[in-house]
Amino acid sequence: MQWLAVLGLFFASALWGFTFILVKWAVAEVDVYYFLFLRFAIAALALGIPFYKKLKWDRATLKASAILGFLLTTIYITQTEGLRFTSASNSALITGFYVVFIPLFLKIFFKVRSNTYIIAGALLSIAGLYLLTQYSPTGINVGDLLTLICAMACAVHVIYIGKYTVRYNSISLVVFQFLVVTLICGAVAAFRGSTTLDLSKMVWTSLLINAIFCSAIVFVIQMWAQKIVEPARAGVIFVSEAIFGTFFACWLGDERLTLLSWLGAGLMISGMFVSESGALVRRIRARVRGLPPVSINTPTE
Repeated sequence: MQWLAVLGLFFASALWGFTFILVKWAVAEVDVYYFLFLRFAIAALALGIPFYKKLKWDRATLKASAILGFLLTTIYITQTEGLRFTSASNSALITGFYVVFIPLFLKIFFKVRSNTYIIAGALLSIAGLYLLTQYSPTGINVGDLLTLICAMACAVHVIYIGKYTVRYNSISLVVFQFLVVTLICGAVAAFRGSTTLDLSKMVWTSLLINAIFCSAIVFVIQMWAQKIVEPARAGVIFVSEAIFGTFFACWLGDERLTLLSWLGAGLMISGMFVSESGALVRRIRARVRGLPPVSINTPTE
């Protein structure tokens, strides 16, 4: 069962990586906010209808969902807007930077000590980001900056998910988050007058893949798999999203990275792995010494 859960997480990462190029193609034809409105409306229905009886409508759950939904809206608006100005490969790699921001934000805002793995991973990733975004004479562009904000929002979102999922019903949190994104993006799209059902086959394909497979189904897989796979291993697996995103962007999107950019990409991915490896090392060390399992959610040494 363990190997099946690991495969499930790799499958989720591959799907998320695949979406970068799909979304880049779609937002070239349709308004960003309208695309997000449709994506999350479909995803909310796909999860909300079959799990309707399990939804909790109490005030505390709705408040937590509103906070998570606002963060999720920030994530997807900055990432999707960013894809209009930067490459899908850059977007995938910079978004993956959130695995480094998580322990850094825990240190800054929650006073959780950072270990040497996290510091080393952060330095490697920052160096890689600098090289990656020097692919043009102007260096980092607005799309890269928006995507960096997306990565920061992802980190905060993950931290608050960890805080709220132990208190509230997980299905409710996810469905209500999707509804918050739907309402905000729908309101903006209506104000901009960008609503239409006259969409190309490619846009509809991108919408359905993103909503059904990469939001609703992948969430179910992730929830099941992370009950079996420890968070440290899951974090390392999720780093592969950046690798898959770059692969699909170069293969399907015919994107090309310079030698300097490839070096930057390699440093970023290495930094992500190094940052996540500390928890695994502590876990292995505890088992070798015959000690009780240590917490793998706290990045301390």
